[in-house]
Amino acid sequence: MGNDVAALPAVFWASDRTANPACLLTDDLRMVRTNAAWQVFAHTSTDPAHLTWAPGASLLDVIPEPLREFYACGFKTALQTRTPWAHDHDWLTPDQSRTFRMIAYPQDGFLVVSHAPHVMRPHDREAHPAGAAVRGEGLRTICCHCRSFRAPGSTNRWEWVPAWIAQPPARISHGLCPTCSEYHYPREAER
Repeated sequence: MGNDVAALPAVFWASDRTANPACLLTDDLRMVRTNAAWQVFAHTSTDPAHLTWAPGASLLDVIPEPLREFYACGFKTALQTRTPWAHDHDWLTPDQSRTFRMIAYPQDGFLVVSHAPHVMRPHDREAHPAGAAVRGEGLRTICCHCRSFRAPGSTNRWEWVPAWIAQPPARISHGLCPTCSEYHYPREAER
């Protein structure tokens, strides 16, 4: 597929009039353009990797490793079949449980990726204070879906620590908790 940037899909230019973050990708999943809402999201996110989302960057470079293959497969399938691909994902804040619907629309050799709020509600999860939760020294792992934290050295103890969402610990890695892996990514959980 060729990517003639001069002939960007009209549907993408319309994304500037929406509050939903959107980006335009080439067929090799490199960013061509982002809308204003995407830029606001990148600059208000607590994840410094989001600041690297700029034209020319590969979207896969900022997707945490446990999810990279899943998203690459979905995006490539949308491009090859020329049919939209949708996936719901969580992006929690200290105060809200938020689910977004990401839809990748193939358009004229490009992929328009939009993230729209799907469900937003106050948290109903038990919160753990940062001092008492996930004790221990070392690298902490955050679930790249629900944003719970795994204790250093533990394989199955994940806790919700809202204070760490607002101000993440210095040493952090990404993973998938068992609940999110089984519920949102069953194909990957079977591996």
